[in-house]
Amino acid sequence: MTTGHSQAITRRSALGAALLGGAAVLAPAAAGLGRAEAGTRGLPHPPVLPITLAPEGFEFPGPNPRPAGMVTLKVDTPDPAGRFMGLGATRNGITFEQAMWLFWQSMSEDPAVAIPALQALYRDVEFFGGAGVFPATSPLSVTIDLPPDTYYGIEGEHFRQLQVTGPRRHTRIPRIDGVIRMVERDGRSRFITPRVMRARGTYLVVNQSAQPQEAVFCGVAPTTTERTVQDYFDAVAAGQNPPNPLLTQVGGLMAMSPGRKAILSFDFPPGRYSVLSFYRNPNTARKIAEEGMHRVVELR
Repeated sequence: MTTGHSQAITRRSALGAALLGGAAVLAPAAAGLGRAEAGTRGLPHPPVLPITLAPEGFEFPGPNPRPAGMVTLKVDTPDPAGRFMGLGATRNGITFEQAMWLFWQSMSEDPAVAIPALQALYRDVEFFGGAGVFPATSPLSVTIDLPPDTYYGIEGEHFRQLQVTGPRRHTRIPRIDGVIRMVERDGRSRFITPRVMRARGTYLVVNQSAQPQEAVFCGVAPTTTERTVQDYFDAVAAGQNPPNPLLTQVGGLMAMSPGRKAILSFDFPPGRYSVLSFYRNPNTARKIAEEGMHRVVELR
């Protein structure tokens, strides 16, 4: 791993706190989106909110409250260690403070504490996505749909509230290069992605799994496979200290709840990457990547 990667993973996990944080298979979804794109021609593009994640904090630019509808978060950072900002909203009458307490409980090393907290957190907080960014590969853009609600943007110790009100502003759907899906296969979360993706690309990300998921890109060696990554996680779980195949983290999409979608636009160096989700399984308290939620892709 490169210097600062462990700090980045720690800060991204704190974002958890934050949240309060196959071509043939993809063809039908892509075709459906193409029809949706055609149906929105002539409408304006979603408004762009440029956001800089700095050590001293960040702000949501533009009106607050703002109109409901699609919005593009265009996120950058000057911090070499990377910054991770997510967006979420509370549900079922809980307060933001209660949601934060659930998060900290969910991070417990004791499964008896973590599992009920994770289940309550995933039930009572809706995750809408966000961006993890590094200076060399930012800005990174995430387009999401925001219905009327009170949202909390969180990056590390920094919190900002965003009010979204009706009526909904109608905009066009950005053109995409492909689809990244999070799905359930044999009781486990899995990524379905193209094996070869654009290094400068725009991808629809759809969470069809049973828990909040993210899509974080980590650079790996040219010979790395999914087996390489899984063997590493298995060895760590067995108490070993093997070489880490996740060499560099370049950013990605922060957590979305089941049923949510986002459009992720990035410009990463060409090469081989593993796409991973590190959110914890609410039934085991293990990071979902350790249980197989990763996919090796080639960016060209």
